[in-house]
Amino acid sequence: MKNFIRYMALHIAAFTVQCILVFYCLADAEYLMAVLFSIAAICSAALGRIAWKNYRAFISDGRLQPAPIQRDGDGYWTHPAFPSFDEGQSAAANAWYKSQRLESSIAYLESEDDAHPACASYWGNEGAAIDISAWQPPKPKGWGWFILSIHDTEDWGPVCVWVRHATQVPQQREA
Repeated sequence: MKNFIRYMALHIAAFTVQCILVFYCLADAEYLMAVLFSIAAICSAALGRIAWKNYRAFISDGRLQPAPIQRDGDGYWTHPAFPSFDEGQSAAANAWYKSQRLESSIAYLESEDDAHPACASYWGNEGAAIDISAWQPPKPKGWGWFILSIHDTEDWGPVCVWVRHATQVPQQREA
């Protein structure tokens, strides 16, 4: 979203400068330059409109979008649009991921150093409250990743599920 806003701001600035140059050239009776700058301004406006249409189509295609993360008192959070799947519903979960065209990556609290405050809270003192809010899950390499869920699992302890839209994965050439 931030990149799109920057992109549109750049188009608006370029369009404004081109309009000013058109009026400047008309004032100096440089009609050829005025025509060239007018054409450039029209092209800039058209490119901005195309970018806006593509962006709106991307948002409205029904796929999951990033949401503001507000972790609870224990440090957990789940995306509000993520359906709840029970154990044994892996086929339904896989179908949902496929329908959303998501690629996923999982970060494990278990992978952190034992001295990490979240590890100490989770695996440390039995009588103490569990609080993993100090854990900042490492982001996978690449771009477009956002958090789907930070939750506890029976087998691996706390995990963070990162996802991104599969269309954002660069295609690799086969040798």
